[in-house]
Amino acid sequence: MEDKIRVSLLVLPSEIIYNIVSYLPTLASITHLSRTCRRLYEVISADHYRILQAFVKSQFPSIETPPFWADAARALTSRSRAFDRRAVIARFILPPDNATRIGNPRTIRTDHPTLGYRPVIDSYEVWYGNAWSARKEVLVWGAGADLVIRIKDYGRKYLKVTNNAGCPSNASRRRASGTPQDYVSWATFNDLHGVNSWDDISGVHLLGSSHSKWTEDEDIIFGRRNGKLVRTSISAETGSSRLKKSYLTLGGYLEGTDISSGPCRMLAASMNRKSILFFRVDAPEDEVHPFETLKITAHGLGRHRCSRILCDEKIAVVKRGKFPSGVARLHDLRSPSSIVSVFSDTVDDSPIYSLKPIGRERFVVGSGIHALVKIFDMRMGRYSYLDAALPAARTHIDSMSNHNRPERPGTVLFPSKDISIFLSNRIQNLPGRRLNRLREPHRYRGPIYTISQPSPSSSTFYIGVEDSVIRLDMVSTDDLAGKNKEWYQRNLDLGLDQHGGVDCQPLDLSCYERPFPKDQGRGVRLMMQDPLWMAVDEESRGELSKSEVRIPGWDRRWFQPWVVRNKVTGGTWRRVS
Repeated sequence: MEDKIRVSLLVLPSEIIYNIVSYLPTLASITHLSRTCRRLYEVISADHYRILQAFVKSQFPSIETPPFWADAARALTSRSRAFDRRAVIARFILPPDNATRIGNPRTIRTDHPTLGYRPVIDSYEVWYGNAWSARKEVLVWGAGADLVIRIKDYGRKYLKVTNNAGCPSNASRRRASGTPQDYVSWATFNDLHGVNSWDDISGVHLLGSSHSKWTEDEDIIFGRRNGKLVRTSISAETGSSRLKKSYLTLGGYLEGTDISSGPCRMLAASMNRKSILFFRVDAPEDEVHPFETLKITAHGLGRHRCSRILCDEKIAVVKRGKFPSGVARLHDLRSPSSIVSVFSDTVDDSPIYSLKPIGRERFVVGSGIHALVKIFDMRMGRYSYLDAALPAARTHIDSMSNHNRPERPGTVLFPSKDISIFLSNRIQNLPGRRLNRLREPHRYRGPIYTISQPSPSSSTFYIGVEDSVIRLDMVSTDDLAGKNKEWYQRNLDLGLDQHGGVDCQPLDLSCYERPFPKDQGRGVRLMMQDPLWMAVDEESRGELSKSEVRIPGWDRRWFQPWVVRNKVTGGTWRRVS
């Protein structure tokens, strides 16, 4: 029987094998199939593993990726596995002291704010080679009245090795001195001399395009609280800027902005909580007037917080409720029901300040208090007979012998619970930071103002908290210490350095596992992270943590305090002030 099956596989046309691969659930199963015989290996590896396109399109249909199918398959499956294992690496994003200053050489603050700035963030990444590492990432955020820009050229080393003659010679960029990573350029833009809180940036958008992969200039639309809304071209390489357009807001203060995608881009500006102005982004005039005005309220002060452009004909207006519940609701226009599903945190019901979808698989929520980032899984659970018998708790010997083996989907407890992560860390003892001395003893308890992701396939998220920007990378510890660690170091370029500065050192986070709604808040488990370098060293040597037992289904950095060898040793968890 086995010989007949083997012969039938050998004689199958490539098109049928391509169709079979689209139904395989994991990348490991495709790898095992390619190892059965030489012909299947040749079919699967042909044209730089183009057959993996079927796997990527079937398993991640809502996520756009560049056509590097082998790298895309590994990147997406690794990120999905990191989400399942709650694997997250966090650190602060800090511009160097010698970042290029563009605009006014010196800015004087004319007021004395009692709180730090509320960052608004945008980012994008674009590929310009034939590998996952050949890409450029641009990050920009509003730091009060300043506009901070960071450009990372992952592919400079790649282009230097391959010596691609088709690439322009100006694709290489010098390294900004003082930064922890090579091929990074920093700039800070501010065209004002005297500033106050009304000059703070309240909206920013990067206008990246297919041509931005080779150009040194970045087109940026940003608006200040005082109503000034402009489009400026900024070059971090040359330290120059050029005003391209002004969008006339007709007075009033700017609450926030949003921009649509597509060939006819549209800009929406929320003004005074009363109206929304619409502009054509690429209008030919230097001074662009709004082509439409939407009145939210006839008189008095409105309650809308922001607006989001859904398409060329529809816009969503988010209003601030009298009693915000912190509940996220999923709507589907194809369903007769107004609400398809409800996602909530029964432990923390603080209002939602920011939300970022990740395809149609998950979404990330930033809470209004407690510095909480909440991860929700939207995938519908599929039953398998492997899930009928839940695995028993593993012993030390079992964990030692199995922790490097690839996990089977059925070995994860079904259904799994989501987590809420505390981003309570503060930057300590950094000279030149405003209010740092007053707030050093306290942990952050404020909102998560904004969440940005460079691309749908990126494993990186930029989180805006008061006076700071935090980077979250969904990467598993065993990927960084396993046999394929070179791929992750080259293609993700995390910039981690055990002996580097604050922005190279991962934070030790804490989180809690959210109980199901039917549990009514019971059964909350608090988790904490071991230092990354200790976990990576233990993973590379195949050792277990000396103090705590690894939690099945979780990244090895996480442990449950006061629980040693599956026994509670005492203590209760509480927030530390």
